[in-house]
Amino acid sequence: MRKTIRNSTVFIFVLFNLISISAFTQTGTIKIFSEIKGISIYLDELFQGTDIIELDSVEIGTHYLKIMKDETIIFGELINVVKNSTSSVLIKDDEKYNNKMLSTKIEEQNQYLNNRLEIILSAGSKTFTKGASTLFPGYYSYWGYSNSVSTTVQTSDWKIIKGGVKEISELDFAHMTKNAELQNRINLQLRKESKRTTIAAIIAIPCIITAGILLADMAGSKPFLHKDGTIPDWEAYVAAGSIAIGTVSYLTVMKKPYSGHFTDVEQAAKEAQQYNLKLKESLGLPAHFEPNNK
Repeated sequence: MRKTIRNSTVFIFVLFNLISISAFTQTGTIKIFSEIKGISIYLDELFQGTDIIELDSVEIGTHYLKIMKDETIIFGELINVVKNSTSSVLIKDDEKYNNKMLSTKIEEQNQYLNNRLEIILSAGSKTFTKGASTLFPGYYSYWGYSNSVSTTVQTSDWKIIKGGVKEISELDFAHMTKNAELQNRINLQLRKESKRTTIAAIIAIPCIITAGILLADMAGSKPFLHKDGTIPDWEAYVAAGSIAIGTVSYLTVMKKPYSGHFTDVEQAAKEAQQYNLKLKESLGLPAHFEPNNK
């Protein structure tokens, strides 16, 4: 019986103390409204957690509230907590916040500026002339004639620029944007051109050598493939054929590679934009950041 009374007395005493402490402890609440995710909350330099929207049971008085994003202080002010009241803080994703974040990412900005992709449009004109003329270009004369007609056509083209200064090929562009389909299309064209050039070179070299030997034999004072004073028909035919085939093969070898585009400008611009967005995200830069927005 005594033990039960003793336990009851202890319980009442503890309960009374708790009620007394609660009565004398005066607290308030800090509520955080944030447009930014991934923020770290500190109250009086003590870490409270990440993306917390409410701090309960904060003692009344002045407290230092610090909010950080990627090791950058985006908010740091004294907050006055009032008894049984809520003190609200708003963190906006505005120009002030973006400027704070950018000021700590100079190296990342330079990396973006040196690796971003741009599609540059260029315009020009070409003049095509048909007909004949005996007049010197740019001069008028009473003598001579001209029935030539010139037509000027407006032209447009585009190119890919990396880092604002360096022009890159569409194959490099395909590698950077990880466009496997475009890579395969370009590589197929390169293989075709390489095969054509190799075959033409294999044909051209022996033809040129054969034609050179036969011409030397026919033109020399001491022929070594036929009797002196006569040129057999086979030698002339073979020489002519070797020259013709060798010339065609040589022109094929020297033919300029394909210089057109493997994709259209709209698709290239879209892929460049996507690449730039991913690059900014990997560097921790805001999506709207561009050189002229620094």
